[in-house]
Amino acid sequence: MGETYGRVQEDMVVADIQSMVAMIIEYEAILFWRRNSGTPMHLQLCTSSEDDSDSKSTTTLEKQGQILLKDILLLQNRLDNVIKDSQNNYDGMNRRIGEIVKQGNAHLQKVEDKQNEFKKQVYE
Repeated sequence: MGETYGRVQEDMVVADIQSMVAMIIEYEAILFWRRNSGTPMHLQLCTSSEDDSDSKSTTTLEKQGQILLKDILLLQNRLDNVIKDSQNNYDGMNRRIGEIVKQGNAHLQKVEDKQNEFKKQVYE
């Protein structure tokens, strides 16, 4: 009887964890469908009740937060560089388009001048 009770207790812990995971997944699915509803949502962190583990997890979270902040700053820097490159490309394309338009206008002016010369010759 004692061994059976111990196995049941061990299985109960596993079953409890599986139940919690299933509830979390279900809740995340509900949040996914309600994310655009405009209601405020909160992310909650569950830790053990021991003071020692809380301080360790807080330190770990702070370290992870610092790493995430560094990653965000790196991504922001990369994005700024991409934006600058895009702006430079855009400016270069605008300059080139301006040159092409000037050349086109110059050719158009030459064609109009030749047409006017031809009209003078024909009508005189």
